[in-house]
Amino acid sequence: MKCLGPPILIVLGKIDKGMKDVKKLLNPTEVLLVVDAMTGLEAAALVAPINVAIEITGAILTKRDGDSRGGAALSVKEVGVAVYTAGTDVKPADLTKVE
Repeated sequence: MKCLGPPILIVLGKIDKGMKDVKKLLNPTEVLLVVDAMTGLEAAALVAPINVAIEITGAILTKRDGDSRGGAALSVKEVGVAVYTAGTDVKPADLTKVE
């Protein structure tokens, strides 16, 4: 196991392969990762390896009312992944892209 930032543990190889298999099977147009905004700058440690493994198209930030939400958004953008926020609902039409 490799620790990529508290409390994130990724078992290298197994999770990557499983996510790749699901993506290949479903062939989605969007691959979004839900990220807790309370992780702050550590969000990049979560997003980066998953983006490398399966090429996500964006990250949805949750718990945006916390103090560290800006750090999470900035760190995810720095990785090169689009950032989305959910309004009052979680339907795709209700997601707002952060520019």
